Amino acid sequence: MLTHLTIKNFKGFQTQDIPLEQIIVLVGRNNSGKTTALQALTLWNFALRRWLAERETSKSQAKQRIGVPVTREQLVPVPTRILKHLWYNTKVYAAPNKPALIEILVKGRSTASRTWQFGMELQFNTSEQCFVRPMRLSPKSDERMPIPEEVRHLRVTHLSAIAGIQRTEEYMDTGSQNTRIAEGRAGDVLRNLLWSVYKQDETAWHSIRDEILRMFQLALCPPRYIELNSVIVAEYYNGVPSGKKNPHPKLDISHGGSGFLQTLLLLTFLHAREGTIILLDEPDAHLEIVRQRDIFAHVRKVALEKYSQLIVATHSQAILEQAEFEEILSFPKARPLASMRDKAQIKKYLTEISSADFMQAEQHGRILYLEGNSDLAILREWARVANHQSALSALQAPFVKYVGNIDVQINNFMDSIPKKGYYPLWIRNHFYGLRQFYPALTGIRVLDKTEMALQQTLHLQEFMWTRQEIENYLLVPALILRLCKKLGLPQLYQAQLEQGDLFIKHQEREITEMATQLLENYLVKPVWENPLAAHPQVDGTNASTAILTPFFASFFQKINHYNEMPKKHFHRLASLMKPEELHPEIIQLLDLIGKQ
Repeated sequence: MLTHLTIKNFKGFQTQDIPLEQIIVLVGRNNSGKTTALQALTLWNFALRRWLAERETSKSQAKQRIGVPVTREQLVPVPTRILKHLWYNTKVYAAPNKPALIEILVKGRSTASRTWQFGMELQFNTSEQCFVRPMRLSPKSDERMPIPEEVRHLRVTHLSAIAGIQRTEEYMDTGSQNTRIAEGRAGDVLRNLLWSVYKQDETAWHSIRDEILRMFQLALCPPRYIELNSVIVAEYYNGVPSGKKNPHPKLDISHGGSGFLQTLLLLTFLHAREGTIILLDEPDAHLEIVRQRDIFAHVRKVALEKYSQLIVATHSQAILEQAEFEEILSFPKARPLASMRDKAQIKKYLTEISSADFMQAEQHGRILYLEGNSDLAILREWARVANHQSALSALQAPFVKYVGNIDVQINNFMDSIPKKGYYPLWIRNHFYGLRQFYPALTGIRVLDKTEMALQQTLHLQEFMWTRQEIENYLLVPALILRLCKKLGLPQLYQAQLEQGDLFIKHQEREITEMATQLLENYLVKPVWENPLAAHPQVDGTNASTAILTPFFASFFQKINHYNEMPKKHFHRLASLMKPEELHPEIIQLLDLIGKQ
């Protein structure tokens, strides 16, 4: 098993230490280094195999120093158009006449608990060639690292995602299979892997068949080897069998969907190649969330049973939730979540704080609590209307927690909290639970009007609307009429609009008058006169359910068109606001968000 990976001068890593477990999940935002870590391991394995093939028996010290030449096109595990792009900042020389070396050092532990370490280095030669060789024992030594016996027998495989497979597949020996897998063509050997499992391990075959049936409702047929043309046939019934016979059509597995094929490849490979170190890059790409969670849980279980090591790069929260804390590395720092506090203390917060939250807390450094995702969309539009650049930047991709639909659960650190006022207290517990592990974390919570008193601290700023909810600040009659005109005009007067009708102003007035008559049934006169002023209707009514939703339902019914304005689209109102229509509280909140 691999226990540690150290990378130097490779792609985005100047120096990176990565601790490894039997099951390890590399998580982080895009371009945070997850895939680079997998590529480094793949490159280390590739360089090792080239060295063993061409230099192991050589006694020449000169050849040992020069290394094995590898062309750019031969670097299949790490394809690149320009070779020096593999080097950190594309710098292939540390100083004049002193090459900058890519160094990849791997540490491991054998089944007998014997530890070992071995590193490979790459030296740039020309735009089309580099040299690979073992690392030096020390920077000042000319002697190269000896290859541990355990390293010779390691099997490292990068299983790339597959979207489809070939229509036919000939029988291949293990060596040919390995070559195609190394070339990123694992889908080309799927039938061979199935045939291997079917012939050698009946229990494993039944396990694969049963899991595919459970997860996809597809019944795998036993694979067949056709001697006449050396082709392997693998098929499935497109449905669950009823009784002894399956009435559904039998199809070749090439007709299966991407998620089915990806899952079948993972399960089959785990059973066919026990004890392998498997690298997976975004294995969830073709799977919906429910299956991501289900499949990873099963793959994890099989990997542990088969003594395989699973190193997964993903940003799937579903996969993240299934991993144990000590199995998670958060990138770009590659730091284990569980290393910062005792595991028992972490478990205290697991009920309410997910591992995904811990990851985002580390990456973003601040958190925003909102009632729902429509609130975030509205705030973004307000920041744009107000030209509030700092708030707009903070709202582009924040770590946001939506608290409006959280079930009331009494857990080990909330057993004294009453239902009334639950959400503000839940937020505080959630925030300070995260701060146990990330002391620099700051946060803002934005809540609808409630009776609970606010608690302002240096780290968590609490903001409460004086009106009932965020949608109450959209109760500006002129704004609502502008949106009605924008949405209603194309529906009622499409033909005239296409012809460039000169009397379009008259038609705009008709829409406005009709919408005004409807809106007068929902908004009282003082709101029409001064929508920014305090009034019981705009302050104390649930605007989304009592005013905006029924109004737009009536409006679209009046123009005989489907309702384009459910609550989730209320941000369209915010997008049409004018700066002078923004309530002072809105600017106050944007200032708070922009300062964090």
